[in-house]
Amino acid sequence: MKDQSFIAILAAAALAIASSSCSKEYPTPTEIPPPSASGWKFICREGKKNGKLLPPTTYAWRPEGKKALVRWEKDVFEAMGYPAKTRCEQVSPRFQEAYDNETLNYMTNGSWKGKNGKEQPVICAASVEGGDCETLLFTLRHKDDSKQILDQLNEVIQGSSSKPVGHDSGVSDQIYIKVDLEEFLRNAPDE
Repeated sequence: MKDQSFIAILAAAALAIASSSCSKEYPTPTEIPPPSASGWKFICREGKKNGKLLPPTTYAWRPEGKKALVRWEKDVFEAMGYPAKTRCEQVSPRFQEAYDNETLNYMTNGSWKGKNGKEQPVICAASVEGGDCETLLFTLRHKDDSKQILDQLNEVIQGSSSKPVGHDSGVSDQIYIKVDLEEFLRNAPDE
């Protein structure tokens, strides 16, 4: 499992993990199967659709097909040395790590102290609803609405949106979304 190729989702700016807090709830379905049962890989690729080049995208992949989770549409962290492709390449292994460690049961919003000692809004993984942020998935800009981004992720994962989250979006209330990759695989369109 550890030798699977990694690459994953939605915006990350290489800030060190130091402290976090998480609380609240959000509904949904069944438990994610153990990593060995489904063979998911989180990858970062620049794809094509209808002959048009797509921005770097974090995909959940397995032999049956790949499902787009996040399109890294803007180079919002480029000034800090993290263009969209770099963020995609850094975040994808974080999703893989959370999946392999079985902490990708819930995604929530929180904050982590960066290298500069300042709190940074983040999306992170928690193994239980109401639990602490266990795996940093990606950082956000201070002006991003973390609840809105989680809502968009939930729509993608639940299959109610056929488009991946586009990272281009204040701080909001904390929520948790249940992650059910099997449901996502059944409902999301192949690319």
